[in-house]
Amino acid sequence: MSLRSDLLPVFDDARALLADLEVGPNRLTDVSLRVSTWDGGAPGVGTETVTTTPLTLDAAGRRVKVSLVSSHEILSSGGKYADGDFKIGPFTPSYPGGGRDPSYFSPAADGTARDVHVILNGPGLENVVCKIIDTSTDKTFRYGFTVRRVNQ
Repeated sequence: MSLRSDLLPVFDDARALLADLEVGPNRLTDVSLRVSTWDGGAPGVGTETVTTTPLTLDAAGRRVKVSLVSSHEILSSGGKYADGDFKIGPFTPSYPGGGRDPSYFSPAADGTARDVHVILNGPGLENVVCKIIDTSTDKTFRYGFTVRRVNQ
């Protein structure tokens, strides 16, 4: 066991506690991952199959934190982020008994024709369709991702 593996459950429990206690707007949004696949070899060609999966903080179904990217992050991103982008997370990295693997919110390409979208539903956000523009999996105790609206 390493110090990191010993601490991951502590971070996971702390995030669960914050999700249970937090009443603010950051935890009022439902987040879903929608994967559309086509049997015709390219997106939009052939029969479409859509799979929608709720993204939650943990197996208990707690809502993940959703927040707007700050103006400081936008300015320091060198054009990567824009006004109106959303940060989703943090998720605790996977460990035996909990956490989330990055493939949970960013499925790897498997050679099929597909589109991956994130759907946000909450106060002021009704079926907002977004594309993942950035994933952050390089932090020791947290993962997350950033999305941008595609339907405005």
